[in-house]
Amino acid sequence: MLGIAAAAAAGGMSPSRVMGGVQAVGKMLDFGQEEEDLKSRHHCTDIPCLIVFIVALVAFAPFYIWCISQGDVARLFHGIDYRGRICGVDPYVANEPYLYWCSSSSAQGALSLDLADPICVSSCPGASQPSSSMTPFFGMQPGCAFVSGLEGMSAYRTVVMLGRYCIPHSSFTDYQSLVSQISGKEMGGHTKKLMRSVSSIPSAWPALLAAFMISLVVGYLYLLFLRHCAEVLIWISMGMCIVAFGWFGIFLWTHSKNLDTNGVDVGGTIGLEDNEQAAKIAALISWSLAVIVALVACCLRHSVAAASACIEVACDEMFEMPSMLLLPMYKSIVKGLLVLVLIYGFLKLVSTAEISTYGGNGITRDFHFTDQQYVLLVYYMFMSFWLLAFSTAVYQFTVAFAVAEYYFTEYDHEQVKDVGCCAVWDGLHIGLGCHAGSLAYGSLLIALLQTIQKILEFAEKQNKEVQNKVLDCILACAMACVGCCKEFVEFVNRNAYIDMAITSESFCDSARNALSMMVQLGGAMTILNGATFVFSVFGTSLITLSSGAFTYWLATSCSAFSDSRSSLFIDSPVTAMAVSMLIGLYVALCFMDLLDMASDTLLFCYGVDIQDGKLGHTAPPALKDLVHSGEHGDGPGWRH
Repeated sequence: MLGIAAAAAAGGMSPSRVMGGVQAVGKMLDFGQEEEDLKSRHHCTDIPCLIVFIVALVAFAPFYIWCISQGDVARLFHGIDYRGRICGVDPYVANEPYLYWCSSSSAQGALSLDLADPICVSSCPGASQPSSSMTPFFGMQPGCAFVSGLEGMSAYRTVVMLGRYCIPHSSFTDYQSLVSQISGKEMGGHTKKLMRSVSSIPSAWPALLAAFMISLVVGYLYLLFLRHCAEVLIWISMGMCIVAFGWFGIFLWTHSKNLDTNGVDVGGTIGLEDNEQAAKIAALISWSLAVIVALVACCLRHSVAAASACIEVACDEMFEMPSMLLLPMYKSIVKGLLVLVLIYGFLKLVSTAEISTYGGNGITRDFHFTDQQYVLLVYYMFMSFWLLAFSTAVYQFTVAFAVAEYYFTEYDHEQVKDVGCCAVWDGLHIGLGCHAGSLAYGSLLIALLQTIQKILEFAEKQNKEVQNKVLDCILACAMACVGCCKEFVEFVNRNAYIDMAITSESFCDSARNALSMMVQLGGAMTILNGATFVFSVFGTSLITLSSGAFTYWLATSCSAFSDSRSSLFIDSPVTAMAVSMLIGLYVALCFMDLLDMASDTLLFCYGVDIQDGKLGHTAPPALKDLVHSGEHGDGPGWRH
């Protein structure tokens, strides 16, 4: 210390200025060391859980292979003939994949079918004929001689439905009645639409792939919009809510006397006999909601602005680390493929059950499982839920680590954080290499609750056949409790993975720290989660609708899809649009999960700084503003 003072005197500088510079350099070194420590501090946690998880995977792998080898998905969908053989699957009918109902009589365009005894055929009679063909005779069906006699051997014209069933052609006068009899449902008038809809999906694959890419592009554009205009969006949404509730209240009040004549039963909906009085009460409730939203906007305006700024900071962080922008695409592809693989194996396992026809029409069927098969089904569901939950946990930990590394990086002289390009890959490596056991532990809890939930749902379905009111009430309460526990555990797990990425604690310790942090940051976390929810709703709607609109435009305007002579012709644009909207919804959820996880991690990191007695020099100003807004009388802030 004396040496520093002497050097300062010799150089013509005051000792206080030199000491200030030394402290500043020391602080910078501390922050640099802290950034390095974020990677070096991590060690393996919950190793016993990792061993259990590996053993479970090793046991599940041969079981999955057995399901693939023993099952046949065609058993679930192909028709069943009068002898109980599944067309195209069972011996003797393996080369006859179509189900055909023999005619019992045919006169003057009318057709009568033997619905109880369908047969398997190699092709549907007349299905390959052009639509303009008027030929009434389409060969003979020898198999019909056993069920309908010689008269039934004369084949009638059919069309292929769902690639498995020979349905009477629409040229028959009683076509709708025949199809309704076959299906056992009133679907005769919708058969053509159903056939067109299903057949449009395979040919629409280029449009669906393009919709997936459009969903990604719109997702990135939405994040870019939030980066600069998050506050504008949330104020617009609040204004729209106020206007919508206010307008709806005015509508109900002014039309309260006319609702009866228009067939609107507001009173029955809320349990009142007087429809006019019920409408006015609903109007008052709507106006009250408008006032509540307005009061929230006024009283928490500073906190709302701070939360919006935090969302903008989270988007800034994503764009400053380009590798994070690839995570939604990776998640949508990897998890989507995993879901498809697991569903395929589950269908294979279900197909090993004994199958019998229900109603004798060859379409509906009953599945008869042994006790051992029920156990295998539960085991398969549990392992599937565990794998899916583990993939989600790895994704969340990876995001949390990358965001934490961004947070603890100090601002440079241009107020920009210079973060390495490998933060995401570091998070993935550390998550799998050090904390796979902890992630498997948290995932195990989710998988157990999901499995119990499915078992209770199955029990409830079985109870509907016996109508036991007491058991129905017990099951409803149990399902509600399990569902509530699952939602709570999922929320705690998210924050536990964030704490784990920062502290390298085990799962139990991280969950305990997360609960403590949620109490300390309760107000700020509520405001931030509310803002994130608004942005997620807008983003999900935008991406989903954009995907659907783009596909519909392709199917109706692009000649490759709208020209009936094209091999890619989409016969039902609405069906293709619906499928593309599901794809867009899935991609949108991946983007919104990234946004939610990034904003929560930033807030959690600042909470850790405060708990450790640090000043949060690396924290974005918006975070400080959000957390400490309650100290100035505007909304909930840090709880000491």
